[in-house]
Amino acid sequence: MRSIRRDDRGAWWLHVLGKGSRRGKVPVPPSLLAEFRQYRQAFGLAALPAPGETISLVLASRGPQRGASHYAVAAALKAVIRRAHALALDAGMPEIAVRLASASTHWLRHSSLTHQANGGVPLKTVQHNARHASIKTTGRYLHKDDVERHAETLNALRIDLPRQK
Repeated sequence: MRSIRRDDRGAWWLHVLGKGSRRGKVPVPPSLLAEFRQYRQAFGLAALPAPGETISLVLASRGPQRGASHYAVAAALKAVIRRAHALALDAGMPEIAVRLASASTHWLRHSSLTHQANGGVPLKTVQHNARHASIKTTGRYLHKDDVERHAETLNALRIDLPRQK
């Protein structure tokens, strides 16, 4: 749980270990921090981790403060994705169900980065969040349809002429 820490300015970060044992940190939004607090309290822990706390970030449902195995975490995530797939089918959203059928942790990472890139987060910030060495790699997450691209271009090139009286 010490992987979620607050910096000296009060911002919360998730510290991660990625490919090639590269360390990095990802911003933790307030909504996730609220869920994290609730999760900890459900296990009888303080709302926030103490500095240097060694309890696992994901806990097993059995046993006192025992970390869940990688297998258990993967199985739980797959169960959530299967449930989301079923809900999408029940709601009459087959195109979403098809996308969820191929979902994985890697897919979730890519979805998050795509939402950031297309949601107005500066590409350089998305690059740092993704821990990509090259901005070209991050650029692949930008997906613009022709309607949006056309409107944005015309808006950026618009010249407001003074009104004549």
